Amino acid sequence: MFRILSILVFLGAFSLNAQAVSIDPDDCGGTLTCWEVNTTPALHADDVEIIVGSSSELVLYYKQDFGGGETGFFSDNYETTFTGAVSSEPTGADIVHDIGDLVSINCPECYLVVKDGANGDPSQYIIDLSTWNGLDTLSLSGFWDGSGVAGAISHVAIYGDVSAVPVPAAIWLFGTALIGLVGFGKRKLAV
Repeated sequence: MFRILSILVFLGAFSLNAQAVSIDPDDCGGTLTCWEVNTTPALHADDVEIIVGSSSELVLYYKQDFGGGETGFFSDNYETTFTGAVSSEPTGADIVHDIGDLVSINCPECYLVVKDGANGDPSQYIIDLSTWNGLDTLSLSGFWDGSGVAGAISHVAIYGDVSAVPVPAAIWLFGTALIGLVGFGKRKLAV
């Protein structure tokens, strides 16, 4: 009975990952808080801090270039698939959390940057992700694909508060092993 209950709890925890958060630039000013930026160079954490008026120190959590290459603290925990009518010019993307990974982004303050690789207007969007739980898929669509402005996504990036970066799992594992060894040592002395 305990085994069946454990399996159900385990599967139930991962079924929460089935949700998706839709992000479309047409929703900026409505259901999304967004900033439009018309600078060609890619934004960095300091730039995002200034534009959104953040009092926190922001760091790069995750970045995926269209041509490949992931970077950031959470580059092993998420995967991005770019989408669009023309495969070489993506107008959307799905950012998915690795379902088997226990580490995810914590967003008391997070921002998604979607950058155009051509001459779109605006050239970059910054979208507030403060209500995102870090597990739901971010489903992007409608970027530079309907207003007569040519463009395509060159990369997506998530910036967040440096204080929310988790302690690496290796430290937790080491600490747990150390506690176990201390407990084992005390038990052995008692015998």
